[in-house]
Amino acid sequence: MLKFMTQDLSADIFDVALLARELPSKARASPYVAPFCPLLTQGWNLLRSRNVKLPQVLDDAQDDLEAALWTTFKPNRANLILTAMKQGILR
Repeated sequence: MLKFMTQDLSADIFDVALLARELPSKARASPYVAPFCPLLTQGWNLLRSRNVKLPQVLDDAQDDLEAALWTTFKPNRANLILTAMKQGILR
């Protein structure tokens, strides 16, 4: 599935690559992974077991996830993440 999606999109979808154990995708043809963290909240539980390292602002954000299907952060954490995006730390 990852291979077909990468061919179509010229990018890896973070959650699909995570489940396929293909993060980071440095050895893959696709240089892009989008977005910069799991889309689904349940994906956050797999990061450490798959040795996926996120920037510190996101690593700290795991404690501020809302109870939801999709990754949703508490307001204060969301502001820190938006600031990191504006500063170019997250892309």
